[in-house]
Amino acid sequence: MRKLLLLIVVALTCMATLVSCSKSEENLNNSGNITAGSLSKIFTSAELDTITVLTLKGTIDARDFVTMRDSMPKLAVLDLSGTTIVDYNGANGTLGTTSLDYPANTVPVYAFNKDTIGVINLNLINIKLPSSVTSIGFGAFMDCCGLTSISIPSSVTSIGIQAFMGCRSLTSVAIPSSLTSLGYGAFLGCSGLTNSITIPSGVTSIEDWTFGDCIGLKSIVIPSSVTSIGDYAFYFCMSLTSIYAYPTTPVDLSSSPNVFTYVPYTCTLFVHTASISAYKTAAVWKSFSNIVGM
Repeated sequence: MRKLLLLIVVALTCMATLVSCSKSEENLNNSGNITAGSLSKIFTSAELDTITVLTLKGTIDARDFVTMRDSMPKLAVLDLSGTTIVDYNGANGTLGTTSLDYPANTVPVYAFNKDTIGVINLNLINIKLPSSVTSIGFGAFMDCCGLTSISIPSSVTSIGIQAFMGCRSLTSVAIPSSLTSLGYGAFLGCSGLTNSITIPSGVTSIEDWTFGDCIGLKSIVIPSSVTSIGDYAFYFCMSLTSIYAYPTTPVDLSSSPNVFTYVPYTCTLFVHTASISAYKTAAVWKSFSNIVGM
């Protein structure tokens, strides 16, 4: 009898969910492609509370990110690939009452984290961004601890300060070759990252704490374009087994003595064969016990 009652409850719950989704999809279809700033008007408050999967087409701006962040507590899967992020100027964007210029083709600052009032989308697990996006703003996905995957378009040239900080469920991220700027603490605390991170050849500086506390990270590729690495950039990356350093002249780490703190210095450091002796005498680099040519 108890099993039968449980099955009935589950069935009714599923039916309610289906009805809610159907109604939400109907509203979206009736509206056609949404226009920037209109997302909050497409759904009722009750519908916003129940949406778990959302696909948008049309134009959106910082006001629509506010709706997704603050009014959709169950949003888990978000597909924005059919949208274009347009510019917005005003006080109703992701920084609340602060009037700000929100540029086009940019995931706005604190898009899914408004740390000033503790609003964070903890349910977001997957997101697809528009192919026109060129920049991911300051703290855009900070502390979205449920996020497991994100498609970063090949058009992105800038990942902002702390953009993915605290996304501890993020298991892999493909950094596009178009990237030229990687912000301070961009992936700080992404402890679930286990894949090899290849920093694009357009990046010249790895900022402080960029990959700090990425305790699952196993391999990192540093391109020859990099001329500076900030302190604590790879702090506590304790699972690193290989580092590929392509600069023929070792990056000067005399001002960044903690860059590899708690990285096992038994980790294999691959460098150009002709540069082995230089790395063996360079500040911090010389601490690695296994420096080999490639």
